[in-house]
Amino acid sequence: MEDYLLCHAEFVMPAAFACYKTDGDLKKLRRNTVYLGRVIDANIEGFVSLLILRLLERKTGCRIPIGTMVESLRKANLALLPNGTYVNTYCDNVIADIGKALGLSLTQKFYSKGDLVIERGKTVKKF
Repeated sequence: MEDYLLCHAEFVMPAAFACYKTDGDLKKLRRNTVYLGRVIDANIEGFVSLLILRLLERKTGCRIPIGTMVESLRKANLALLPNGTYVNTYCDNVIADIGKALGLSLTQKFYSKGDLVIERGKTVKKF
């Protein structure tokens, strides 16, 4: 049921906003191609987000509930300090488990630009 609710919400939210914007007359969207494009982009973005969550869920062995994963990922952030170093402003066990599953170092307190380049390189598929 959780899968249905996530997928349903991902599709319905942009459609609901479009409905509100047009006062319930969705035929008006035909003339507003910019807004229609935004609705389509929002659906694609939602789909990709759900896909990434599913992949993370499988990579972590389904040990972390999706809601918990989303909550932690929303809080994760790096802040740039004046000296050019990045500080990890949030890390918990969920972030650590995701990093371990992906082979990434997500638990360091400080990162240099070079550290981030190395971590990004680990995410690129090698052929």
